[in-house]
Amino acid sequence: MNNNNNNTDLYNNLKTKQQMFIRCMYQSLSLHQSLSSTTTSEFSRKDIKQIANDHGIAWAPAWIVKDQKRVTKRGMYSVPELTAYCDAINEDALESDHVTIVEDVPAADDMLDVVAECCEDVVDVIKVELTDWAITA
Repeated sequence: MNNNNNNTDLYNNLKTKQQMFIRCMYQSLSLHQSLSSTTTSEFSRKDIKQIANDHGIAWAPAWIVKDQKRVTKRGMYSVPELTAYCDAINEDALESDHVTIVEDVPAADDMLDVVAECCEDVVDVIKVELTDWAITA
């Protein structure tokens, strides 16, 4: 749980424009399968520039590509804030999936009466249909 809070802080501690770019990255990952990135945390300079261009930004953001601590290997950059954002989105989606439905549930005896009534109705319909069929046949 503490790890997830630290992960979320990675995104929340960004400046507003940086958060906007992370959301652009998330949107691009969702829409484009042409990106060479196979993870949500490591991207090539080309992919970052493509994402920027797709969203009307001329260059890859300097806060990513000029930060030596983000370089994982030549031309590849770590963007852990995107993973944190994805985790937060998924956590919110999971929480929204938990719906509590509260309704009155009839007692067991009442349920037997409901089932019996339904069965009687079905039997009555079948009898009517069989009778109608026998008369027309």
